[in-house]
Formats: sequence, structure tokens, C-alpha cells
Amino acid sequence: MKNTIWLASIAATALALGGCERVEDGEAAPATENTADQTLTASISQADGLSTVAGVITEANLASVFDGSSAYTVLAPTDDAFAELGDAAEQLTPDGDNAPMIALLRNHIVTGHLRPDDLRTALADDEDGEVEMASVGSDPVTFMMDGDAIVARGPDGAQVRLLVDRAVEANNGVLIPVDGILRRLPTATTASR
Repeated sequence: MKNTIWLASIAATALALGGCERVEDGEAAPATENTADQTLTASISQADGLSTVAGVITEANLASVFDGSSAYTVLAPTDDAFAELGDAAEQLTPDGDNAPMIALLRNHIVTGHLRPDDLRTALADDEDGEVEMASVGSDPVTFMMDGDAIVARGPDGAQVRLLVDRAVEANNGVLIPVDGILRRLPTATTASR
């Protein structure tokens, strides 16, 4: 049975409230970089390979959303992911209009402070190994494991791999770069993920 958003949020919040994790001898430290002194906006703008997402946030005056007190987890497509779209990427910013790109990015954002370790724990605890969460857009996001990797799937089957080694924990959320976008574009020239 799939966990509902409230189960995943409760588990993630409980884990996040644990504050500092104790690392036992021989255990690996959490992979998420902690930049608790900065907001998601700063984390996104300083991250390598996320200039497309950072540019949209700046151009669309969305910085105040990611500078606020609400917690979000942003699954940010890398610049390479947008480049792989080829000509199909043009439909995301027709005539310089960022509205389609903003709509797309809303489906890459879930509410709450979800570190990759929180997702792994929630997935391990679910009998089906899947956790579905609502995005701030119109589409749900389903998380699952693919070997050791965490992947996310959109409702049309588009799937991305979370680049957890590049995850950043800010004071109001978590930035997790992903290697694709969670929606198949009608004229996409790349192979589906």
C-alpha cells in the first residue's frame, strides 16, 4: 500500500526534528550537505549546474517563496537535463515567457523538509517500496528505489534519478538535483527515462 502524503510528511518531519544525527563508528555520514545558514534561494543560486532553475527563480521573482519560512524540497533539474531536451526545451520558455517553465518546476517541488535519508527510510518502511507525494503543482510525485538510487516518477511515467550526492539542506528546505524532468514533453527528442 502506498504511503499517503501525510504519512511521508510525518516520517520526514520526525526524522528532520532529530536535529543532529549521531554517526556511529564505521557508519557513513549523511550525504546531504548542510547549509543551515542560508535559504533555498541561496542554495539554488550557488549550486553548480543549476543555472537554468536559478535563472527562472530570479526572472520570475520567486526568490521570496524560497526565502520564506515554509519548508520545501526542490527536485531541481540540472542544466544538463534541460540541454538533453534539445529543441523541446523551447516550449518551456516560448517567446521569453517563463509561465510554462514555472508550471513545470512546480511539479518538481514538494512541501516539507525531506532529505534523501528521510526518503530512503520512508521507502524502506513502505511494503510496496513506493511513496507518493503531492507536488505544489498539479502532478503527484512517486518515489522509489532503483538499486541503491532513489528515483522519482511523474504521472506520465517520466522518471528521474535523484543526485543525492549533490543534495543541499538549507534552513527552509532541501535542494536535490535530478538528472531529468518529471514530464514527457510532446516533441522531446531524447529517449524517455
